[in-house]
Amino acid sequence: MKQKILYFFSLATIFCAFQCHAQTSILFKEEFSTTPHRGELKHIEQKENGLSLKIGNFVNNASFEESHKAPLGFFIYDTTKGALDPTVAHSGKHSVRLDGDTSIYLHPNYFVQVKEGVSWYVASVWVKPQYNIEHPEDNSVQMRVWGKDKEKKNVLVHAASMAGTHDWVRLVQPIEVKKDVLFISSDTMLRQKNSTDGEKSAVWIDSVQIEEGKRPTEFTEKYYREGIYTSPEISVSKGGIITWKAEMPSETSIEVRWKNGATAEALEDSKWSAWSSISPISFSAEKGSLLQIQVRLLSKGRGLETPIFSSLTVAEKQ
Repeated sequence: MKQKILYFFSLATIFCAFQCHAQTSILFKEEFSTTPHRGELKHIEQKENGLSLKIGNFVNNASFEESHKAPLGFFIYDTTKGALDPTVAHSGKHSVRLDGDTSIYLHPNYFVQVKEGVSWYVASVWVKPQYNIEHPEDNSVQMRVWGKDKEKKNVLVHAASMAGTHDWVRLVQPIEVKKDVLFISSDTMLRQKNSTDGEKSAVWIDSVQIEEGKRPTEFTEKYYREGIYTSPEISVSKGGIITWKAEMPSETSIEVRWKNGATAEALEDSKWSAWSSISPISFSAEKGSLLQIQVRLLSKGRGLETPIFSSLTVAEKQ
């Protein structure tokens, strides 16, 4: 008996799916894996397999959360004078503390490969320096930015520095990419001179970032944790359904919402529907109105994974 019930249920499901498809006509379709998008992107980029969250920071383990006894992905020039500190942090739960009466630095085990067509990058790091010395003018915390050629030889060096004792302060250094610069890296150094016995300085380092552009944005982990795709205005004459396809790795999700209005001005002032994570969703509309859709890509945790949004379809009921 159970087999028969399941059999008739499956037939009904297929019939319903066929009927629903037959009673709608496609008004709008975006295949993000094959054609350029027609909407607006915020913290999202289009790749070969679809829309994904944009890489906001090219530095891995940028706030030292993927660390245990030592900061994973970085090395300290003298490990007797520096260590991971779980008691002080600018973001997350850890920072790296450097102590010394001589110069000491924290260096990453990576190079960022320069993208073709990108002419500016900017490096930044949050530091908390503390100096106990007689000659503050000879002592500072310094961030050095390195440009390297194809053989990884230094061809360009910039530095941003700060002297004195401060609470958390951000060091920023823009770097214009020259023709022979193929890789970028940076380190942070506690620079000290003219010290006497027992006089040590310290600096806490956190939130290391290298990104595209001339000015730094708010610190983020590798991927932005949230991004928005906004569709162009879509002319509709009645209600219908919105469907989409996506891949969502662990700790990622996708949500969709819509709004409509009789005119462009009315559309701008209208309220969005509630976010929905289940495809398809229905929308209502009157003849001659405009529809707009937003898609939100989300990455939980520390933003180390991104969902992939591959297609969006709007179909009108017949």
